[in-house]
Amino acid sequence: MPNAGFATRGILAGYISDFEKERPDVHVKLTVHPWSLAWNRVMEVVKNQNPRSTPDVVQVGTTWVTTLSYLSALEQVPDTLFGTREQRVATSIGDSSPFCIPWFIDIRVLYYRRDIFEGFKLDPASLNDWVGFKKVCAELKKNLAKSDRFSRIIAPLGIPGQKPGVLMHDLAPWVWETGGDFCSDGLLETNLNQAPFIEGCEFYFDLIDQGYMPVSNSALPQGNFFTGHYAMQFSGSWPVDTYLNPASPICIPEVASGTAVVPLPAGPQGRYTFLGGSNLGVSSVSQNKEAAWDFIKFLLDPDRLVGHARAIGALPARLSGMEGLFDRIPTAKEAFFNSFGYARRLPRLIELGSVEQIVYKMGTKILALIREKTYSHKRLHQEINSANNEIKSLLSIHRYGKRITGEAA
Repeated sequence: MPNAGFATRGILAGYISDFEKERPDVHVKLTVHPWSLAWNRVMEVVKNQNPRSTPDVVQVGTTWVTTLSYLSALEQVPDTLFGTREQRVATSIGDSSPFCIPWFIDIRVLYYRRDIFEGFKLDPASLNDWVGFKKVCAELKKNLAKSDRFSRIIAPLGIPGQKPGVLMHDLAPWVWETGGDFCSDGLLETNLNQAPFIEGCEFYFDLIDQGYMPVSNSALPQGNFFTGHYAMQFSGSWPVDTYLNPASPICIPEVASGTAVVPLPAGPQGRYTFLGGSNLGVSSVSQNKEAAWDFIKFLLDPDRLVGHARAIGALPARLSGMEGLFDRIPTAKEAFFNSFGYARRLPRLIELGSVEQIVYKMGTKILALIREKTYSHKRLHQEINSANNEIKSLLSIHRYGKRITGEAA
């Protein structure tokens, strides 16, 4: 998939060429699907709807692992090539499973511009919790409107990834920080219509409705924090070789020199952040499984793993690969490493891939209300309740009927 907005084909082309030189008996054909279409494409493979175009190696978002494993869509990782799962977990900060291996990670932090904070006399310590963070957003909006000192900045906060919708990943920290979650502890019921979940959503979508974090549209320039268009942004990216590299042609000097990083603001029930990313796996319908695993092993060589992560502006999925990534902005290392202590993953629901689509659809509807200026907490609650009922119906497929126990389970 197009990772972090960079040219996946161009970045992987060199690795593919090197692998084919080592394995002249193998030809690698790369297919790139937009994230918006990728889940449906994977489901086509699962359903065998296009048997003439079945993939061997698959990039697997962490939210998809449980679903695809349950559907027997992924081949089990061979211990002979990669060691036991316990050994893989010990060296990885990604979500290692019996069916795929972490490639790069996404752990959300808050970026901000020191020069803008200094210019408007804002204290970065205010970013520690929700109350201070919202005050900073209000001050930035007010000061940016009456000053042309930072004319390139169009809003206090950039929506993650400048997407037309809101992902489960984006909502998760705010829901967790109010004591909410997407489902019950036993993964039997959905919790979207409960007060803590609603409170977290209200805080997040109010940031957008109040103009602190504008929704991407044709009237706004295509950009983000790293392109110099926003004073702050939540992101798991670390574009150390591109936007934050003074020698890069796409670097904005004031961004590279002014960037600072802190953990996400703490909410009423504590501080949490989202930990996700992407894994590599082999499709269970692959006709070339041995070569496919060899290619994955090639890509996961420590130097290539770090090289790829740096190229897409992400963090590698091996802790040992972190050294050297923060030399230019050493204070960011503390923020990222501290965030691992607050990190959570989404619930390991069998139906998570489909639940993710329902939450995305809910977010898209709420953003439409904001654009149409018909947003209110009442309308927000209605959309949350509608999504809750849809997820409840989905979960019921697996939750009712005869339960399998023991060896069979």
